[in-house]
Amino acid sequence: MDKIKTLDLNSDIIKKASAKIRSFLDEIIDENSLVETDVFLAGRNFLDGTEALGEGVITGYAAINDNPVYLFAQNSEVLSGGLSKAQADKITKNIYSAEKAGVPFISIIDSAGARIGEGISVGEGYSKIIKAANDISGCVPHIAIVKGNAVGMMSVYLKLADFVFAAEDAKLSVNSPVVVAAASKAKPEAMSAKAISENTNNISCLYKTNAELKEKLAELLELLPSNDGYIAAGDYSDDINREAPELNENASAESLFTSVADGGKYFEVYKDFAKEVKCALAKVAGITTAFIAFDKNANKFITLNGIKKASRFIYTVSSFNIPQINFVDNKGIEPSLSDEYNGLAESASELMTNVALSENVKISVITGNAIGYAYSAFASKNIGYDYTFATVDAVISPVNPEVATVLLYDEELKKSAEPVKKREELNKKYAEESANPYIAAKGGYVDNIIEPSLIRPYVISVLLMLVNA
Repeated sequence: MDKIKTLDLNSDIIKKASAKIRSFLDEIIDENSLVETDVFLAGRNFLDGTEALGEGVITGYAAINDNPVYLFAQNSEVLSGGLSKAQADKITKNIYSAEKAGVPFISIIDSAGARIGEGISVGEGYSKIIKAANDISGCVPHIAIVKGNAVGMMSVYLKLADFVFAAEDAKLSVNSPVVVAAASKAKPEAMSAKAISENTNNISCLYKTNAELKEKLAELLELLPSNDGYIAAGDYSDDINREAPELNENASAESLFTSVADGGKYFEVYKDFAKEVKCALAKVAGITTAFIAFDKNANKFITLNGIKKASRFIYTVSSFNIPQINFVDNKGIEPSLSDEYNGLAESASELMTNVALSENVKISVITGNAIGYAYSAFASKNIGYDYTFATVDAVISPVNPEVATVLLYDEELKKSAEPVKKREELNKKYAEESANPYIAAKGGYVDNIIEPSLIRPYVISVLLMLVNA
């Protein structure tokens, strides 16, 4: 009986020390589904000898809307959630358990950095969990949640997750947010998750409440495969032959997503970053599918950030063999000296490499402009697209009509009494006569030319054929 009392006493101590993080977990996982691992594991802070019960982290497995997951949750109430060698050992074991079980892994991060009292061994701890996160990359989905702070190497660890959720007021930075703000003469809010999401592709989705987080997690988990095995088609009730007459008038990114996705439902990621590119997941005829589209209202060109956003998404979905559908309406890479200085060529090459090396089903629908890089990276059959459609009003060209007009009709423009009006006429002439989709189709670069309203039935026909091939 004394041993049972001792067990209860130690369990109560650990539970009291982690009450807040347990309350958080209760709000995002299914009731009574958490089974903990390494409950009593404890290291020691070498600086002052302080014991950190449970090592300031909860590990185990649970369910979210009946979807099984492994997870760890850092407890900021124990030594500020600081990472230790023992905490890293505990987390690493859990990461590999998820891989072995073939289920998604969830990292819940709230840490102000390392426990410096442990010396360099904590650096080894960071290296260990980063190595483990790399090992499971592409094997099981990895979702990270920034509940509070992700400071130091934990912010680096975040980049290894496939999808990152963050509370709007969470802080993310490699160095201390206060130090960064001071060095940059900025406010600490500059390192908030909301600011980070607008300026980088480090955050997939923001959330305001725990209830919203659970809803988004459940939605994403329903779309993701459990592991890198093939994704079987699920049940669906939406008509595969459903037409969308509104696309004949306005083929915006949002209207394309809703018209093609089952029930018009899709899950958008990186929403606040590089808004000219839109990335989303959806079910199409019951098959989880990745969408990439362009918002010409945000920018008619693709920027360096847009390339980075699309590249990361392409890499992630191809890792899990998720079919990809592009809706292309873009005039190519935006001319920008600062983008050139910041590695535009390298990022553009990386995106095309990700496409070329990927083995998932890839379908492209040219709904407007497919100029230069936009065509080569997002529609070209030779880079790896299995099937390419074009709508009747598509413009497919190595250069923009405005540029082609100057190159081809320079003398005619110089002689014109009304050069502005003449330029507009010649732009239209080039687009209609030299850049229409029929020319590309004659060369074998476009498989079919279709009416915009029929995109869903045509895409599903090809998707089902290729997925089952």
